[in-house]
Amino acid sequence: LHKHINLTSPGVIYAARNILSGSNVVAKLQDTECGRTLLYEYHLQKALAGGLGIPRVWWSGVDDSAEVLIIDRLGPSLEDCLSQQSSCMFSIGAVSILEHIHSNNFIHHHIKPSHLLCGYGAKQDSLYLVNFALACAYRHPGTHHHIPNKKQLTFSGTPAFASIRALRGREQSRRDDLESLAYVLMYLLCGSVPWQDDGLTIEEIIQAKERAPSSLLQGGVPAALVTFLEYTHTLAFDHRPDYDYIRSLVHDFRACMDRCLSRT
Repeated sequence: LHKHINLTSPGVIYAARNILSGSNVVAKLQDTECGRTLLYEYHLQKALAGGLGIPRVWWSGVDDSAEVLIIDRLGPSLEDCLSQQSSCMFSIGAVSILEHIHSNNFIHHHIKPSHLLCGYGAKQDSLYLVNFALACAYRHPGTHHHIPNKKQLTFSGTPAFASIRALRGREQSRRDDLESLAYVLMYLLCGSVPWQDDGLTIEEIIQAKERAPSSLLQGGVPAALVTFLEYTHTLAFDHRPDYDYIRSLVHDFRACMDRCLSRT
């Protein structure tokens, strides 16, 4: 282990070096009393290995009283390098990462800016998605039979970026990951979202998000990005999203922002 680089809940992250390969990695540690969530993340990311935006996992196990997960070292999160430029640069890549995860029968369940990271070193222009602790299968890998649309579930996640349905305690599916991504792109573009106030109740956040399409357009958010958000609201629980259509909307959003940035 080298230096401590981050604090997560409920663990810590250290920069490290793989003594066998010499590659830069990070070690994520958390107390075993918190459960075996890192082992769960390890097996899930192994199932997604080799796909776009999935960091390589090296090992997971227990050392003394700490559960450990070793993965490739990555760069700063989009939260850390908050800018309109990063919103434009990585937006299409983020859609494609979710398409890969969804095509392998999983949903991430917790999309937010701090879980989207740039690559490290020579891979700094690549985007990666991390923290699969809340990820889960939304369909059977063999039959593709979709999970049922349950109600009255306990909410887990970050309210500012969670879908309206998640906040209402409904089962999540592919559409919810994409709705969360739309909120993330708006956050990166504007520096905040209208429902980010810590003093708001869950119901007040829901109401603000339901008003979002019209209020965001009035606030100057590009129409293509608002259309992306509206599209996620039209999807049925078990409907396969049209990822090509979403990428086309994000492409239009990027083109609009590139023109704006070129004038500054």
